Amino acid sequence: MKNSNAIFAFALAALLLFSSGCLQQPMPGSGRDSHGCLTSAGYQWCAATQDCYRAWEKNCTAPLVGNDTDPHGCIGSAGYEWCAPLKQCIRPWETSCASTSEVRVLTENFPPFNFEGNNGTVDGRSSEIVRLMLATMGERATIEIMDWPSAYQLALTQPNIALYSTARSPQREHRFKWVGPIGTYDKTLYVKNGSALNITSLEGAKKAASICVVAYDDRQQMLTGLGFINLIAKASDAECLKSLSDGESALWFGSTDTAPYVAAEAGIAQGTAVPALHVESTEIYVAFSNSTPDATVQKWQSALDSMKRDGLYDSMLVFWGSQNAPGSDIDSHGCIGSAGYTWCATQSKCIRPWEATCPEGQAANGTAGNGTPQQLAGNDRDSHGCIGSAGYSWCPELSKCVQPWDGSCPSLTQQALAEQATSYCGNGSTVYTCGQYIKVVSDMPGAGSKFYQLGDYGEPITCPVVAPDYMSPDCKRLLLGNNCIDMPVDCSAAAPAAITDLKDDPNFVGAQLTWGKPDSLAVDYEVYRGNAQLSMVSLIGTTGQTYYNDVFNGGNATYAYFVRARNADGKASPSSNVVYVQQLGATGQPSPGQMG
Repeated sequence: MKNSNAIFAFALAALLLFSSGCLQQPMPGSGRDSHGCLTSAGYQWCAATQDCYRAWEKNCTAPLVGNDTDPHGCIGSAGYEWCAPLKQCIRPWETSCASTSEVRVLTENFPPFNFEGNNGTVDGRSSEIVRLMLATMGERATIEIMDWPSAYQLALTQPNIALYSTARSPQREHRFKWVGPIGTYDKTLYVKNGSALNITSLEGAKKAASICVVAYDDRQQMLTGLGFINLIAKASDAECLKSLSDGESALWFGSTDTAPYVAAEAGIAQGTAVPALHVESTEIYVAFSNSTPDATVQKWQSALDSMKRDGLYDSMLVFWGSQNAPGSDIDSHGCIGSAGYTWCATQSKCIRPWEATCPEGQAANGTAGNGTPQQLAGNDRDSHGCIGSAGYSWCPELSKCVQPWDGSCPSLTQQALAEQATSYCGNGSTVYTCGQYIKVVSDMPGAGSKFYQLGDYGEPITCPVVAPDYMSPDCKRLLLGNNCIDMPVDCSAAAPAAITDLKDDPNFVGAQLTWGKPDSLAVDYEVYRGNAQLSMVSLIGTTGQTYYNDVFNGGNATYAYFVRARNADGKASPSSNVVYVQQLGATGQPSPGQMG
């Protein structure tokens, strides 16, 4: 009993010591700070990342927004993810990855009106108009691109189908309900270059051995209605151009609007097909299946009418034509650089290097087959062993050869981005680099911006000036969610900006035009009345306020005037705003000068 009491006393004393803290040790996991971090396990709070971390496992640094772009171009750190139905990057809390429109929207590959662009998105002039119509109605829709025969049959047989860009013709008038017009396109018969076939009329075309047309296309239906029986139907214009090039067909019923793009798609040199006979120009519409409710069709038409009234429609058309459009950079072989094509001499055609190789033939004397010294791809290694002809350059940060456009080498990426950005200078735009994008901001009020990516000279992401609710997900990401700083591009060698303050003095008999110097690049001006250039006006003095008098006597007339600024090399700006002047007479003597 005595021993039991001793043991009990010892145990009680130990318990008191432990409870007082003298022998107390923290239990792993029992020590949390105010943020909930387990300090006993080595965790501490990181304000930059707003979580608990252990210093030996990771650094306490904030992730850079924008450097986690996925293969679709979606920036995860900005909350974006890829939406396959919409073929766009979206933030789920802003945009549902589902269509809200009651109609299914279809189109074909018919550039520049509609075509599959970057990251699988459907781009083009008509596509942007359709998207703006949807935005005006507060709706979203997945735009599907497919071959024309399939899309046309769906529009004929299925309910609630909208198909663009569809030519409106007598043969189709009662097969669809129509919204538009949203543009026009040209119809032209083409022959193969060097052909002895001379076509001067449609009656003459009936005598040709064969004419290639796109199945169910307006052009096929037109010729069929005129009694043509010599037609070969294909699924696309590209297949028709190949048919013409291969000699299968004698004529191709194409379009001067689309021919450069068709040649690029077919991989056939520009000039292989030459225009033989212009037939007509036709308005294009959005065609709705006949079972579509009239109220739905009227809602679309009202949205388009609203866009035309407020100038958004015209701004979109001007903007699509204001920059160097893909297809306008055709080289001497007919290859379109903006579409990625280069000339392959040994195959006598335009190719895209990532789609086909060009085995450059070399003669025994070290020249190409035509006697021209030929640089073989791969034998141009620099001192670091980088092959320039394959696009490789030395990256000092990584100590290896890389291709600048892959984004792995910061210094090369920025250098290549800056070089590409200068190609967009001029044409009344201001150019910036922002992250991995080139931002081209039109100086035309309301026209908006275009975004290009490094190495991509094709169709840009086009962002007109609209309210945020009407912006596409890509434009929201680039204009509102891009965590980068706009860095101006040096465009000092570019054309001056457009003049926007051209005015006329209404008290002057005739026209007295005044305008301000648009920027430091302007050194003189071209003055136009209608399409006729009246005179050159030199920039004299220091005020930058220039005037031009056009004096008339007798009679009545109204004329349109505009002015273009020129730089020291004679490169002209876009046209100024237009001034309409009601003046007396139709002849007179102009008098240029300098005010103030």
